[in-house]
Amino acid sequence: MIMKRNSVVFLMAVLLMLTACSNNDGGEKNGPLPTIAFPVASARYRMELGSELEIVPRCENVDGQTTYEWSMGGKVIGTSASYTFVAETLGEYYITLKVTNAYGTTEDELKITVIEVDKLDENETDEGLFTPNDSVFAWKFP
Repeated sequence: MIMKRNSVVFLMAVLLMLTACSNNDGGEKNGPLPTIAFPVASARYRMELGSELEIVPRCENVDGQTTYEWSMGGKVIGTSASYTFVAETLGEYYITLKVTNAYGTTEDELKITVIEVDKLDENETDEGLFTPNDSVFAWKFP
């Protein structure tokens, strides 16, 4: 009886050790998630009506298997590493970028405000205005 109990305890100990030492192939992977950095630190863009803006974020921890998803209002609008926004209508637009690598997904949002240049407020404090000829004007008012 004692021998049987010792055998059961020994088997339980071995099973416990094997379980604790497993490499956890249950679908969980450990590694660095992708990171996203937009060219304008605030991720807020102002651009002139009728212009185009190519957004090329700096993404790290990416490789050839990484996927990109640009969306606006819940609708996917692009799947490449960069996105070109065309300012066809005045207003504010919120665009989300999701970057997925083998270890998971990171997402970030940017805001684009489309304005008429002649309507620019002299008290403006945003960092930049993008125009059709790709010139960038930056200003700060007190």
